[in-house]
Amino acid sequence: MDDQITTLDQFATQYAETLGGDDADPPEVDPDNADPVDPEAQNGDPDADPNLDADPDNPTDPDNPDGDQPVEPESLDNTVVTWETASGEKFEAPVSELKAGYMRSQDYTHKTQALAKDREAAQQHIEQQLQTVQAFSKDYGELYATNQQLQQLESAIGQINQYEDPVGYNTAVNNLLLLRQHRDQVAGRIQQFQQFKAGESQQQLAAAQRKAAQELSDPNTGIKGFGKELVQKLNATGHDYGFSDEELAGTAMADARMIRVLHDAMQFRAMQAKAPKVLEKVKNAPPKPAKQTASKPASGIEKDIKQFQSKKDLNSFARLLAHSYK
Repeated sequence: MDDQITTLDQFATQYAETLGGDDADPPEVDPDNADPVDPEAQNGDPDADPNLDADPDNPTDPDNPDGDQPVEPESLDNTVVTWETASGEKFEAPVSELKAGYMRSQDYTHKTQALAKDREAAQQHIEQQLQTVQAFSKDYGELYATNQQLQQLESAIGQINQYEDPVGYNTAVNNLLLLRQHRDQVAGRIQQFQQFKAGESQQQLAAAQRKAAQELSDPNTGIKGFGKELVQKLNATGHDYGFSDEELAGTAMADARMIRVLHDAMQFRAMQAKAPKVLEKVKNAPPKPAKQTASKPASGIEKDIKQFQSKKDLNSFARLLAHSYK
C-alpha cells in the first residue's frame, strides 16, 4: 500500500476494497466498543516478510500454521508383522527379529557355500591322488610282469639253436628287444612319478617351514630372538638328543611345536650347565654377619622384682609394693 492507514475510516475503506472494490459497503464500526489500534501495527513494515509472525516469541511456521511440533517417524524395528502359512499356522514377529534372522540366514548361507567349495576341492584332490596311486600301482604291476616275461624269454632264447631254427631264434630275439623297450618305458613312468612326488613333498615341506618360521617370528606369540643363529643352536641341541641332519632339516624344522620343544630343551640344558657354577658361587660367598639386636633396658618394676628376689628385705618389699599404687 502506498497510503498509510492512520484512522479507523481509512482501515474500513481499505478493508472494503479488499473484499469487493468501491461498491462494497464498509462494515460498521462502533467507536465506543472498538479496540484501540496501535499506530505502529497499522503502519506496518513494508520490508517485513508477510509469512513471518509479528510475535518474535511465538513464531509461526508457514508449513505448520498450527504450531504443532514435528513428530519423529516411529522406527520400523518395533513393528510386528503377522503372516499365515499355507497350512494355516499363524506367526508374528517384530521387524527387528526378522532382520536379525535374515542376517543369520545370510551368514549361514555364506558359510555353507564356503564349506561346500572346500569339500569339493578336497574331494577333487582325493580323486586326483587316487587316480595317481592307481596308475602308479598299475605301472608297478606291469613292470613286475614284464620282468618275469623277460626272464622267461631270455631263458628260452638260450635253448634255441640259431643255426637249426634261425627263424624262431630271430623272432625270440625281436620279442626280447620289444619287451625290454616296453620295460624301459614303464620304468621311466615310474621314475617320473617318483620325481614328481619328491618335488611335491619338497614344496610342501618348504611351505610348512615358512609357516613355522612365520609363526615363531611373531613378536607376541613366537620365540624371542628367533632367527638363523637360534636355529643353529636348536640344531646342535637336536644333535645332542640324537636327531640326524635329515630329520632336523625335514619334519623337525617344519613343525612349530617341535621347534618349541627343542627350544625348551635347549634352555633347560643351559640352566643345568649354569647350576654347578651358581652353587659353587653360593658356597664360596662369605657368611653374612648376624644381625645385632640392642638389649632392652629393664623397667623399674623389673629391677625391684630382681632386687627383692635377691635381698628379700623390708625396703625391697616396700619398693615393690609401691608399684601397685601407681
